[in-house]
Amino acid sequence: MLKAIRYIAALSLVAVLLFCIFGFAATFEPMDRSAQLIWRWIYGLAGVLSILGTLWLVWRNKND
Repeated sequence: MLKAIRYIAALSLVAVLLFCIFGFAATFEPMDRSAQLIWRWIYGLAGVLSILGTLWLVWRNKND
């Protein structure tokens, strides 16, 4: 059961990653330069953290 919960959480983090990719791409639309940089950092950081979280959930303790 714990393994199934980990995979569901990993899929949720993949969904967050896809949202971050979409949001990062949206920051290339015309807007204030400082707002672009702030949103790129937010989406980039959230995307990297979701990748790391997904990898940790999937490859943590392979013996489970």
